[in-house]
Amino acid sequence: MANKAKPVNLRVVHRKDRHGDPEQVVEFEDNLPKCPPFLKGEARKEWNRICKLFRGKRVLTEGDRAVLAQYCSLWQQFADSQIDPECSFTAAQHTQMRLQAVELGLTPSARGKLQTPKGKTRNAFNDL
Repeated sequence: MANKAKPVNLRVVHRKDRHGDPEQVVEFEDNLPKCPPFLKGEARKEWNRICKLFRGKRVLTEGDRAVLAQYCSLWQQFADSQIDPECSFTAAQHTQMRLQAVELGLTPSARGKLQTPKGKTRNAFNDL
């Protein structure tokens, strides 16, 4: 089993030929993806919760909309299975949900690997 990649700031020896240049972090705009109209109920609540977590972090874009929608749909199915014993949530669905959570940076180990742009923090005192 391969070792998981460590965040750039935890690497003792950083080789640009292996890990890329840590100064070249992709700059994303602060535009969160729009919630698809087909997400309802718990799925929409989960979408809003996740977008609230990432607001201002500049890591989610419109390109992440499909992954986030899939995660929220799986969340809806998981929530339904907890309330109604007739609804089942399979091991395969657990795996899919876990993988989507990792892709979105929703787990502690995945969050450590998120590379957010540095140096452009908002100073509240500048508005005064």
